[in-house]
Amino acid sequence: MSYVIPITAIQDTTKNDIELEPELSLFVKSSDWPEVIQNLFFSFLYSNVEHASKLNILFSNTDYLNQCVPLIAYSEIIESFIIIYSDKTQEPPEPGEPGSVLSYFRSYGYDENVLCSDCYGQLSCSSCSIEIHNGVPENSSPREEEYDMLDIDNERPGTPYSRLSCQTIVGKSPLILTIRKPNS
Repeated sequence: MSYVIPITAIQDTTKNDIELEPELSLFVKSSDWPEVIQNLFFSFLYSNVEHASKLNILFSNTDYLNQCVPLIAYSEIIESFIIIYSDKTQEPPEPGEPGSVLSYFRSYGYDENVLCSDCYGQLSCSSCSIEIHNGVPENSSPREEEYDMLDIDNERPGTPYSRLSCQTIVGKSPLILTIRKPNS
């Protein structure tokens, strides 16, 4: 299950009847997302009880993370939040490494307009570059080949948060990430 939430659809509302679990609030607040993005995400949660409730359950009972790991992304390209409730019982095999961020995005129907992959996850480009702002992927450190690809992107130079989505394997930790748009 996944959802796209355009930032233009987020209304600045006062808190509804939903209280966010402290673990969820802390996870977002301790992320390296810019404060304006964090605030927009909180506004979305306070105005959408369904998603706030789902995320509350996942953050309050970590046993569920064996089955479902939330991927919470902000896409600069489409100016939207994307929440993927990844089914860990059926890891997608491709593109990229099995169970990678890119493979989950593709298996949930997101195409090149959301997360580009010029080489179809073969580790021969850097078009699927993302930034991880909180959470730990299963493979927490990039391999040397991944660093090499991140260094060649002139449109989206690497940052301390950069990873290739085709190589970043979803583990048991929720992830907060950004899909950056090219500088040009």
